[in-house]
Amino acid sequence: MTYPQTFDAEFFPILASNLPLIVSVNTIHHSFPSHRHDCMEFSLVIEGEGTEWVNGIPHPMMPGTFTFIMPYQFHEIRVTGDRPLRLLNCMFGTQMLTSLGADSTELMRTLLPRESSFDRHTMQLQEPLNQKTQELMQELYEEFNAQSPLRSTMLRAKLSELLVLIERSRMKETAASAGASGTETGKAVERTNSTRQGAATGMHRGDAMATKTQPVRHSHNLASTILHDLYLHYREELTLKTLSTAHGLSTVHISGLLKQLTGRTFVQLLHEIRLRQACSLLVTTDMKIADAAVEAGFQSTQTFFRVFKQEIGVTPAEYKARYQQSQL
Repeated sequence: MTYPQTFDAEFFPILASNLPLIVSVNTIHHSFPSHRHDCMEFSLVIEGEGTEWVNGIPHPMMPGTFTFIMPYQFHEIRVTGDRPLRLLNCMFGTQMLTSLGADSTELMRTLLPRESSFDRHTMQLQEPLNQKTQELMQELYEEFNAQSPLRSTMLRAKLSELLVLIERSRMKETAASAGASGTETGKAVERTNSTRQGAATGMHRGDAMATKTQPVRHSHNLASTILHDLYLHYREELTLKTLSTAHGLSTVHISGLLKQLTGRTFVQLLHEIRLRQACSLLVTTDMKIADAAVEAGFQSTQTFFRVFKQEIGVTPAEYKARYQQSQL
């Protein structure tokens, strides 16, 4: 099996650090191939036009297009205009949200959409929201590249402000759409019928995209929905059996789906998420190692120590000591 390129902590070591954050300005001249990563990412188009596919779902890109990518979602970009695409990008680990304290769970639930809401991965920002978002992302970019005092605290604060700004705007947009849905019902039915008729015509023509995209898209959506559960409930006693019951799928199906789309097994994915949280707790709190293990979702300290040494390469105590030494 050949998998799309994965940009994970091995590719970007900083994503496994106590500050798993990368902020950059990127220019795409022609295209960026299909890839994925085990962290969250959002981008804002500054210049140019193009098309982006997220789990097989295309959306146009133009100045003001804000896109939010979940862990392990496949995405690729192609330039369609005469000028290159310029994007402000931010990649971050979910443990960055722990700086929000009690609000982190609420924000995670809104940022990680369910399968029925996959159109929420993109927004076309209007003024003055677009300008405000661009300013905040530029500030985040400048802070990321500076070595100012209390840099970590400021980066977490600016990231939180940006995410809350976007989520509030998305909630307002959703509420406005719901309020207008009554008057738009007839038009929606007409559009739906037209779409179905066009899809049927495409199928009769033997359109390869019409026949092949749906199964792949469905598989990607299922995997992302399951990953949603892993990120939200990693602290609980999760097993393939509990996921099987929750999603009405066999354990073999879920296991195979995750392996096919991420290249990792269910256990590897769950350990990866829990280890990221544990590493963050070890270097940002005064928790005892055993307490950090439980807080990160490990059911036994013995398993935690074994998996930590196996995946991180050092013991939890050595990891914590190395971090403390680096701060001197």
